Amino acid sequence: MAIRGDILVDWSVSPRIIEVAAPSVLLKCQDLHDTLRSLASQMEAMDEDEIVDSSGKEALGAGLAVGLTIKLLNAKVRFQARPGPDVVQCIVYDGTLVTADGSTPIAPSAYTSITVMNQVGGVISTASGDVEAIATGVWNRPETEIGGLGTIGKKVKENLDDTVSSRAMTGDPMALTTEAYETIANTLFDLADSIEDGFTFRQSIRLMASMLCGKTSGGPGNSVFRDLADKKDRIVSVADKVGNRTVMGFDKT
Repeated sequence: MAIRGDILVDWSVSPRIIEVAAPSVLLKCQDLHDTLRSLASQMEAMDEDEIVDSSGKEALGAGLAVGLTIKLLNAKVRFQARPGPDVVQCIVYDGTLVTADGSTPIAPSAYTSITVMNQVGGVISTASGDVEAIATGVWNRPETEIGGLGTIGKKVKENLDDTVSSRAMTGDPMALTTEAYETIANTLFDLADSIEDGFTFRQSIRLMASMLCGKTSGGPGNSVFRDLADKKDRIVSVADKVGNRTVMGFDKT
């Protein structure tokens, strides 16, 4: 159960507005359900009509479960407006979000673009066999198959073949204090736009570590990558039917 403190409900309007405060850009359906149930039980909402009706998550066996469906009752989700001029991509994922009257479950806000990653088929797979099979296939691939001209495999092989001493240079160490080294390191790691516009080196490493080593779900179409501490969703992606990623959501904090 995850009750989020950055979700508030305006009960005074119709439809009610469920706002996700900035800087959050990701909203998991299970978190939305848990938070709305908690807010509806508070004193200020005791006389209000029900705001959510959810179903799903029944176990089907063999590591499968029915997908979660969130039905909003006279309510819509809105991500808090951004100052602009850049549009911020926001994503609702890991379930199906609908309204009781069939209208869009999303309310617009300034400088935000919201993608709802509704599940297709309504089934969640928790089996890890396919992921393990892919990993085994990659790591055990014969060297002759990865050494082709221009491939990443060939570049890795060439660097492994070269001895470290062939690239090392001898010189006197700089006379810096430990604090100075840490300051330099942190400055480099947090230098704005050092990798891409809007990404520091530290943030880029976090995202790469999540995609390379973090737990995943939602694959192969709409993959979600957890941070290494398994405390938050670091990357959420949207892919078309042939696997081309069309939308990416990042949590760089």
